[in-house]
Amino acid sequence: MTKLKRGTPEEAGMLPGQIELIKRRGAEWVEQDNTMALVVLAARHGVVCLHEAWGPLTGKPDAPPARPDSCFPWSSIGKAVTATAAMTLVEAGELGLTRPVQFYIPELSGTGTEEILVQQLLTHTTGYDADEDGAWIAARIGDGLDLPECPGNQHEVVHAQLHARYTLPVAKRPGTVMSYAGINYDLLGEIMRRISGMSHADFLGERIFQPLGMTGARVGFDPAIEPNLVCNFDVQFNPDLPTGDALRALASIPSASAGVFGTIEDCAVFAQMLLNGGSYGDATILHPATVAQMTRNQIPGIGTDFIGESHAEACWGYGLSIFDTERWRWFDGALPSNGAFTHSGLGGVTFWADPAHDLIGLYFSHCLDVDPETGEHHWDADLYQNMVTAAVAD
Repeated sequence: MTKLKRGTPEEAGMLPGQIELIKRRGAEWVEQDNTMALVVLAARHGVVCLHEAWGPLTGKPDAPPARPDSCFPWSSIGKAVTATAAMTLVEAGELGLTRPVQFYIPELSGTGTEEILVQQLLTHTTGYDADEDGAWIAARIGDGLDLPECPGNQHEVVHAQLHARYTLPVAKRPGTVMSYAGINYDLLGEIMRRISGMSHADFLGERIFQPLGMTGARVGFDPAIEPNLVCNFDVQFNPDLPTGDALRALASIPSASAGVFGTIEDCAVFAQMLLNGGSYGDATILHPATVAQMTRNQIPGIGTDFIGESHAEACWGYGLSIFDTERWRWFDGALPSNGAFTHSGLGGVTFWADPAHDLIGLYFSHCLDVDPETGEHHWDADLYQNMVTAAVAD
Protein backbone atom coordinates (compact mmCIF):
# COMPACT_ATOMS: atom_id res chain seq x y z
CA MET A 1 0.00 0.00 0.00
CA THR A 2 1.26 3.48 -0.96
CA LYS A 3 3.78 5.02 1.43
CA LEU A 4 5.07 8.56 1.15
CA LYS A 5 8.50 9.05 -0.40
CA ARG A 6 10.45 12.05 -1.62
CA GLY A 7 10.60 12.74 -5.33
CA THR A 8 10.47 15.30 -8.08
CA PRO A 9 7.32 16.95 -9.40
CA GLU A 10 7.74 14.94 -12.60
CA GLU A 11 7.81 11.68 -10.62
CA ALA A 12 4.63 12.76 -8.85
CA GLY A 13 2.86 13.68 -12.06
CA MET A 14 2.92 17.36 -11.12
CA LEU A 15 3.97 20.43 -13.11
CA PRO A 16 7.43 21.67 -11.96
CA GLY A 17 6.74 25.30 -12.87
CA GLN A 18 3.53 25.36 -10.84
CA ILE A 19 5.31 23.83 -7.82
CA GLU A 20 7.97 26.55 -8.03
CA LEU A 21 5.22 29.18 -8.20
CA ILE A 22 3.64 27.73 -5.03
CA LYS A 23 6.99 28.09 -3.25
CA ARG A 24 7.26 31.73 -4.25
CA ARG A 25 3.67 32.40 -3.25
CA GLY A 26 4.13 30.75 0.17
CA ALA A 27 7.08 33.02 0.91
CA GLU A 28 5.00 36.03 -0.14
CA TRP A 29 2.13 35.10 2.19
CA VAL A 30 4.51 35.14 5.15
CA GLU A 31 6.21 38.34 4.01
CA GLN A 32 2.78 40.00 3.72
CA ASP A 33 1.98 39.00 7.34
CA ASN A 34 -0.95 36.83 6.27
CA THR A 35 0.54 34.35 8.72
CA MET A 36 3.47 34.34 11.14
CA ALA A 37 4.79 31.01 9.88
CA LEU A 38 3.80 28.52 7.19
CA VAL A 39 4.71 24.92 6.40
CA VAL A 40 3.23 23.20 3.35
CA LEU A 41 3.35 19.69 1.90
CA ALA A 42 1.87 18.08 -1.20
CA ALA A 43 2.12 14.54 -2.53
CA ARG A 44 0.67 12.74 -5.52
CA HIS A 45 0.78 8.97 -6.05
CA GLY A 46 2.62 8.94 -2.70
CA VAL A 47 5.47 11.10 -4.01
CA VAL A 48 6.16 14.17 -1.86
CA CYS A 49 7.10 16.88 -4.35
CA LEU A 50 6.57 19.91 -2.10
CA HIS A 51 7.58 20.35 1.54
CA GLU A 52 8.67 23.86 2.50
CA ALA A 53 8.68 26.17 5.54
CA TRP A 54 8.75 29.95 5.96
CA GLY A 55 8.67 32.36 8.89
CA PRO A 56 9.73 32.16 12.56
CA LEU A 57 8.65 29.59 15.14
CA THR A 58 7.15 32.28 17.38
CA GLY A 59 6.53 36.01 17.39
CA LYS A 60 9.33 36.63 19.86
CA PRO A 61 12.34 38.68 18.74
CA ASP A 62 15.16 36.53 17.34
CA ALA A 63 12.95 33.43 17.22
CA PRO A 64 14.49 30.58 15.19
CA PRO A 65 12.97 29.83 11.80
CA ALA A 66 10.21 27.30 11.35
CA ARG A 67 11.40 24.10 9.69
CA PRO A 68 9.62 21.52 7.52
CA ASP A 69 9.69 19.20 10.56
CA SER A 70 8.43 21.78 13.07
CA CYS A 71 5.60 20.76 15.38
CA PHE A 72 2.14 22.36 15.32
CA PRO A 73 -1.02 22.16 17.40
CA TRP A 74 -3.43 20.38 15.06
CA SER A 75 -6.43 21.87 16.87
CA SER A 76 -9.64 20.48 15.35
CA ILE A 77 -7.83 18.17 12.95
CA GLY A 78 -7.71 16.08 16.13
CA LYS A 79 -11.42 15.38 15.56
CA ALA A 80 -10.57 13.49 12.37
CA VAL A 81 -8.02 11.42 14.28
CA THR A 82 -10.51 10.71 17.08
CA ALA A 83 -13.14 9.70 14.53
CA THR A 84 -10.72 7.30 12.86
CA ALA A 85 -9.82 5.69 16.18
CA ALA A 86 -13.52 5.40 17.05
CA MET A 87 -14.17 3.59 13.77
CA THR A 88 -11.68 0.89 14.78
CA LEU A 89 -14.08 0.10 17.64
CA VAL A 90 -16.97 0.02 15.18
CA GLU A 91 -15.11 -2.49 13.01
CA ALA A 92 -14.36 -4.59 16.09
CA GLY A 93 -18.05 -4.76 17.07
CA GLU A 94 -17.48 -2.79 20.26
CA LEU A 95 -19.20 0.47 19.26
CA GLY A 96 -22.54 0.89 17.51
CA LEU A 97 -23.02 3.97 15.35
CA THR A 98 -26.81 3.81 15.53
CA ARG A 99 -26.98 3.17 19.26
CA PRO A 100 -27.97 5.96 21.66
CA VAL A 101 -25.12 7.79 23.35
CA GLN A 102 -26.93 7.09 26.64
CA PHE A 103 -26.29 3.37 26.07
CA TYR A 104 -22.60 4.11 26.65
CA ILE A 105 -22.93 7.13 28.97
CA PRO A 106 -26.05 6.57 31.15
CA GLU A 107 -25.29 9.80 33.05
CA LEU A 108 -26.23 11.85 29.98
CA SER A 109 -29.54 13.35 31.06
CA GLY A 110 -30.08 16.79 29.49
CA THR A 111 -33.41 17.40 27.81
CA GLY A 112 -33.45 15.79 24.37
CA THR A 113 -30.21 13.86 24.83
CA GLU A 114 -32.03 10.52 24.86
CA GLU A 115 -32.41 10.89 21.07
CA ILE A 116 -28.71 11.41 20.33
CA LEU A 117 -27.05 8.58 18.40
CA VAL A 118 -23.31 7.91 18.28
CA GLN A 119 -23.16 8.70 14.56
CA GLN A 120 -24.56 12.15 15.32
CA LEU A 121 -21.52 12.88 17.50
CA LEU A 122 -19.36 12.17 14.45
CA THR A 123 -21.43 14.40 12.13
CA HIS A 124 -22.10 17.25 14.62
CA THR A 125 -25.85 16.71 14.34
CA THR A 126 -26.57 16.15 18.04
CA GLY A 127 -28.36 19.48 18.40
CA TYR A 128 -25.87 20.83 20.94
CA ASP A 129 -25.08 24.55 20.65
CA ALA A 130 -21.37 25.29 20.95
CA ASP A 131 -22.06 28.79 22.25
CA GLU A 132 -24.08 27.42 25.17
CA ASP A 133 -21.58 24.70 26.05
CA GLY A 134 -18.84 26.81 27.63
CA ALA A 135 -21.22 28.92 29.71
CA TRP A 136 -22.98 25.78 30.95
CA ILE A 137 -19.68 24.20 32.06
CA ALA A 138 -18.60 27.37 33.88
CA ALA A 139 -21.96 27.71 35.65
CA ARG A 140 -22.13 24.07 36.72
CA ILE A 141 -18.56 23.97 38.02
CA GLY A 142 -19.05 27.38 39.62
CA ASP A 143 -22.05 26.01 41.50
CA GLY A 144 -19.81 23.42 43.16
CA LEU A 145 -20.44 20.37 40.98
CA ASP A 146 -20.44 17.15 43.01
CA LEU A 147 -18.04 14.93 41.07
CA PRO A 148 -17.51 11.19 41.38
CA GLU A 149 -13.93 10.02 41.74
CA CYS A 150 -11.89 10.58 38.60
CA PRO A 151 -10.88 7.31 36.90
CA GLY A 152 -7.18 6.66 36.62
CA ASN A 153 -7.30 6.73 32.83
CA GLN A 154 -9.01 10.12 32.64
CA HIS A 155 -7.67 13.67 32.98
CA GLU A 156 -9.19 15.52 35.95
CA VAL A 157 -10.18 18.59 33.90
CA VAL A 158 -11.81 16.46 31.20
CA HIS A 159 -13.59 14.48 33.92
CA ALA A 160 -15.04 17.66 35.44
CA GLN A 161 -16.06 19.14 32.10
CA LEU A 162 -17.82 15.97 31.02
CA HIS A 163 -19.83 15.67 34.23
CA ALA A 164 -20.77 19.33 33.97
CA ARG A 165 -22.05 18.69 30.45
CA TYR A 166 -24.13 15.61 31.15
CA THR A 167 -27.14 17.75 32.08
CA LEU A 168 -26.78 20.19 29.16
CA PRO A 169 -29.98 20.17 27.07
CA VAL A 170 -29.83 20.12 23.29
CA ALA A 171 -30.75 23.34 21.51
CA LYS A 172 -32.20 21.58 18.45
CA ARG A 173 -33.70 18.16 17.92
CA PRO A 174 -30.89 15.69 17.13
CA GLY A 175 -30.50 14.97 13.44
CA THR A 176 -32.04 18.21 12.18
CA VAL A 177 -29.08 20.59 11.90
CA MET A 178 -25.29 20.39 11.74
CA SER A 179 -23.87 22.49 14.58
CA TYR A 180 -20.08 22.18 14.85
CA ALA A 181 -19.21 21.75 18.53
CA GLY A 182 -16.34 20.27 20.51
CA ILE A 183 -18.73 18.62 22.99
CA ASN A 184 -19.60 16.04 20.34
CA TYR A 185 -16.06 14.72 20.15
CA ASP A 186 -15.42 15.05 23.87
CA LEU A 187 -18.41 12.76 24.46
CA LEU A 188 -17.13 10.41 21.75
CA GLY A 189 -13.74 10.34 23.46
CA GLU A 190 -15.41 9.38 26.75
CA ILE A 191 -17.26 6.52 25.05
CA MET A 192 -13.94 5.32 23.61
CA ARG A 193 -12.32 5.49 27.06
CA ARG A 194 -15.10 3.44 28.64
CA ILE A 195 -15.01 0.79 25.92
CA SER A 196 -11.23 0.50 25.61
CA GLY A 197 -10.26 1.03 29.25
CA MET A 198 -7.48 3.30 27.99
CA SER A 199 -6.80 7.02 28.19
CA HIS A 200 -7.44 9.00 25.03
CA ALA A 201 -3.70 9.57 24.52
CA ASP A 202 -2.86 5.89 24.94
CA PHE A 203 -5.71 4.77 22.68
CA LEU A 204 -4.72 7.10 19.83
CA GLY A 205 -1.11 6.03 20.29
CA GLU A 206 -2.00 2.34 20.06
CA ARG A 207 -4.56 2.55 17.23
CA ILE A 208 -3.19 5.38 15.08
CA PHE A 209 0.20 6.90 15.85
CA GLN A 210 2.32 3.80 16.53
CA PRO A 211 1.15 1.58 13.66
CA LEU A 212 1.50 4.47 11.19
CA GLY A 213 4.94 5.48 12.47
CA MET A 214 3.72 8.98 13.33
CA THR A 215 6.63 9.46 15.72
CA GLY A 216 6.12 13.21 16.15
CA ALA A 217 2.42 12.99 17.04
CA ARG A 218 1.05 13.09 20.57
CA VAL A 219 -2.05 14.11 22.52
CA GLY A 220 -1.58 17.14 24.75
CA PHE A 221 1.22 19.71 24.96
CA ASP A 222 4.54 18.61 26.41
CA PRO A 223 7.23 21.22 27.25
CA ALA A 224 9.77 19.02 25.45
CA ILE A 225 8.25 19.92 22.07
CA GLU A 226 8.18 23.70 22.62
CA PRO A 227 11.66 24.41 21.18
CA ASN A 228 10.37 23.23 17.79
CA LEU A 229 6.71 24.25 18.17
CA VAL A 230 5.12 26.81 15.85
CA CYS A 231 2.91 28.52 18.40
CA ASN A 232 2.76 31.77 20.34
CA PHE A 233 1.87 30.70 23.87
CA ASP A 234 3.15 33.98 25.28
CA VAL A 235 1.72 36.26 22.58
CA GLN A 236 -1.46 34.49 21.50
CA PHE A 237 -3.24 35.40 18.25
CA ASN A 238 -6.66 34.61 19.72
CA PRO A 239 -7.90 37.21 22.24
CA ASP A 240 -10.37 34.68 23.68
CA LEU A 241 -7.55 32.44 24.94
CA PRO A 242 -5.19 33.00 27.89
CA THR A 243 -1.46 33.45 27.35
CA GLY A 244 1.74 32.08 28.80
CA ASP A 245 1.65 29.29 31.37
CA ALA A 246 -2.16 29.37 31.50
CA LEU A 247 -2.30 28.57 27.79
CA ARG A 248 0.34 25.87 28.18
CA ALA A 249 -1.80 24.29 30.90
CA LEU A 250 -4.86 24.49 28.66
CA ALA A 251 -2.96 22.91 25.75
CA SER A 252 -1.78 20.05 27.97
CA ILE A 253 -5.37 18.80 28.46
CA PRO A 254 -5.76 15.63 26.35
CA SER A 255 -8.83 16.81 24.46
CA ALA A 256 -10.55 14.38 22.12
CA SER A 257 -11.75 17.30 20.01
CA ALA A 258 -8.57 19.37 19.69
CA GLY A 259 -5.65 17.84 21.59
CA VAL A 260 -3.23 16.49 18.98
CA PHE A 261 0.23 17.95 18.36
CA GLY A 262 2.53 16.83 15.59
CA THR A 263 4.41 17.66 12.42
CA ILE A 264 2.90 18.25 9.00
CA GLU A 265 4.55 15.02 7.84
CA ASP A 266 2.76 13.10 10.61
CA CYS A 267 -0.51 14.53 9.33
CA ALA A 268 0.46 13.69 5.76
CA VAL A 269 0.88 10.03 6.74
CA PHE A 270 -2.58 10.12 8.35
CA ALA A 271 -4.10 11.71 5.24
CA GLN A 272 -2.37 9.22 2.92
CA MET A 273 -3.69 6.34 5.02
CA LEU A 274 -7.24 7.58 4.50
CA LEU A 275 -6.59 8.16 0.79
CA ASN A 276 -5.30 4.57 0.58
CA GLY A 277 -8.59 3.32 2.00
CA GLY A 278 -7.37 2.71 5.55
CA SER A 279 -3.91 1.19 5.09
CA TYR A 280 -0.39 2.57 4.97
CA GLY A 281 2.58 0.34 4.20
CA ASP A 282 2.13 -2.83 6.25
CA ALA A 283 -0.34 -1.20 8.70
CA THR A 284 -4.09 -1.55 8.31
CA ILE A 285 -5.96 0.93 10.48
CA LEU A 286 -9.39 0.56 8.86
CA HIS A 287 -10.88 -1.36 5.98
CA PRO A 288 -11.92 0.25 2.68
CA ALA A 289 -15.67 -0.10 3.28
CA THR A 290 -15.32 1.84 6.54
CA VAL A 291 -13.26 4.64 5.01
CA ALA A 292 -15.78 4.86 2.17
CA GLN A 293 -18.50 5.65 4.71
CA MET A 294 -16.30 8.12 6.60
CA THR A 295 -15.59 10.03 3.40
CA ARG A 296 -19.09 10.40 1.97
CA ASN A 297 -21.83 12.83 2.95
CA GLN A 298 -23.67 11.20 5.87
CA ILE A 299 -26.16 14.04 6.38
CA PRO A 300 -27.69 14.89 2.98
CA GLY A 301 -30.13 17.79 3.06
CA ILE A 302 -28.94 19.06 6.45
CA GLY A 303 -27.59 22.60 6.60
CA THR A 304 -25.35 24.52 8.97
CA ASP A 305 -24.36 27.98 10.13
CA PHE A 306 -20.58 28.02 10.58
CA ILE A 307 -18.79 31.19 11.76
CA GLY A 308 -21.66 33.30 10.52
CA GLU A 309 -21.83 31.63 7.11
CA SER A 310 -24.99 29.65 6.30
CA HIS A 311 -24.77 26.56 4.12
CA ALA A 312 -27.82 24.71 2.80
CA GLU A 313 -25.78 21.48 2.65
CA ALA A 314 -23.28 20.90 5.45
CA CYS A 315 -21.88 17.83 3.63
CA TRP A 316 -20.15 16.04 6.50
CA GLY A 317 -18.93 12.46 6.82
CA TYR A 318 -17.74 10.61 9.90
CA GLY A 319 -15.15 13.07 11.20
CA LEU A 320 -14.47 14.74 7.87
CA SER A 321 -15.85 17.56 5.73
CA ILE A 322 -16.63 16.49 2.17
CA PHE A 323 -16.10 18.75 -0.86
CA ASP A 324 -19.27 19.14 -2.89
CA THR A 325 -20.83 21.72 -5.19
CA GLU A 326 -21.20 24.30 -2.39
CA ARG A 327 -17.71 25.31 -1.26
CA TRP A 328 -17.29 26.97 2.13
CA ARG A 329 -16.21 30.59 1.96
CA TRP A 330 -12.60 31.08 3.18
CA PHE A 331 -12.12 27.35 3.82
CA ASP A 332 -12.43 25.57 0.48
CA GLY A 333 -10.69 26.11 -2.80
CA ALA A 334 -12.77 25.81 -5.96
CA LEU A 335 -10.55 23.33 -7.81
CA PRO A 336 -10.36 20.19 -5.61
CA SER A 337 -12.64 17.45 -6.89
CA ASN A 338 -16.13 16.82 -5.55
CA GLY A 339 -15.73 13.92 -3.15
CA ALA A 340 -12.38 15.10 -1.80
CA PHE A 341 -12.34 15.24 2.00
CA THR A 342 -10.76 17.58 4.50
CA HIS A 343 -10.54 18.92 8.03
CA SER A 344 -9.20 22.23 9.35
CA GLY A 345 -8.22 23.53 12.77
CA LEU A 346 -8.12 26.82 14.66
CA GLY A 347 -4.90 28.70 14.05
CA GLY A 348 -4.78 27.95 10.34
CA VAL A 349 -4.03 24.24 9.83
CA THR A 350 -5.74 22.07 7.23
CA PHE A 351 -5.32 18.93 5.16
CA TRP A 352 -7.29 17.53 2.27
CA ALA A 353 -7.18 14.36 0.19
CA ASP A 354 -8.48 14.16 -3.38
CA PRO A 355 -9.11 10.57 -4.53
CA ALA A 356 -9.83 11.65 -8.11
CA HIS A 357 -6.27 12.97 -8.44
CA ASP A 358 -4.61 10.60 -5.91
CA LEU A 359 -3.42 13.76 -4.18
CA ILE A 360 -2.96 15.05 -0.64
CA GLY A 361 -2.19 18.61 0.37
CA LEU A 362 -1.46 20.20 3.74
CA TYR A 363 -1.20 23.83 4.82
CA PHE A 364 -0.05 24.47 8.40
CA SER A 365 0.11 28.11 9.44
CA HIS A 366 -0.03 30.13 12.63
CA CYS A 367 -2.63 32.85 12.27
CA LEU A 368 -6.20 33.80 13.04
CA ASP A 369 -7.80 31.91 10.15
CA VAL A 370 -11.18 33.72 10.11
CA ASP A 371 -12.05 36.57 12.47
CA PRO A 372 -15.46 35.62 13.94
CA GLU A 373 -16.35 39.28 14.49
CA THR A 374 -15.53 40.73 11.08
CA GLY A 375 -15.24 37.68 8.83
CA GLU A 376 -11.86 39.04 7.71
CA HIS A 377 -9.72 36.46 5.94
CA HIS A 378 -6.38 35.67 7.58
CA TRP A 379 -5.09 32.63 5.72
CA ASP A 380 -4.50 31.48 2.19
CA ALA A 381 -5.31 27.78 2.38
CA ASP A 382 -8.06 28.13 -0.23
CA LEU A 383 -5.57 29.70 -2.66
CA TYR A 384 -3.05 26.99 -1.85
CA GLN A 385 -5.58 24.22 -2.52
CA ASN A 386 -6.28 25.66 -5.95
CA MET A 387 -2.60 26.06 -6.79
CA VAL A 388 -1.75 22.48 -5.77
CA THR A 389 -4.69 21.06 -7.71
CA ALA A 390 -3.68 23.09 -10.75
CA ALA A 391 -0.22 21.48 -10.58
CA VAL A 392 -1.69 18.07 -11.50
CA ALA A 393 -0.14 17.29 -14.88
CA ASP A 394 -2.64 14.73 -16.21
